[in-house]
Amino acid sequence: MRESGLESLMDDVSSFCAKHDILVPVMSEDYPRSKRKKSKVSYLHHFRVEVFYAVIDLQLQELNNRFDVVTSDLLLGMASLNPVDSFANFSKSRIIKSTEYYKNDFGDNELRDLSYQLDSFIVYARECDSKFLNLKGIKDLAMMMTNKIGSNLVSCLLSCKVGFDIACCYIKCGKSILLNEAHKK
Repeated sequence: MRESGLESLMDDVSSFCAKHDILVPVMSEDYPRSKRKKSKVSYLHHFRVEVFYAVIDLQLQELNNRFDVVTSDLLLGMASLNPVDSFANFSKSRIIKSTEYYKNDFGDNELRDLSYQLDSFIVYARECDSKFLNLKGIKDLAMMMTNKIGSNLVSCLLSCKVGFDIACCYIKCGKSILLNEAHKK
């Protein structure tokens, strides 16, 4: 997000400003820090470093405060299987890392097999089967995988046991967030 998110955000902001007749500064011009001294920082640099990066860092810190490492790994692993935009967030390493918490379900041999199956799966899902293009989320993917393939380790990863454990993490974290917000008020 740090690398590519600013451009899309700036496009959205520029479009909003144009729609509402709000003046947008020229991003290459110097950002005025003081009336006495000329600034050596451009508007783009100011917005990127002092605003955009600062907000991302604050959000990341907040997430790190709310979720432990295991929960974060599990959430990132499941998010890596999100079929939206042709599996744009697919990350084999994150998926493998999340399965390492399930030693009873995934031994060393299964992890090796899963690695190969994930390679095949992503190629198949992106290039060979158009049914994957219309999926709206992980739930749709899980339903499709149990109906279509059924016995491979990718299906096992999406099965009820793993899905149930992930759902419990969501619920536990959600309750924690709600309780924290309630205590603040």
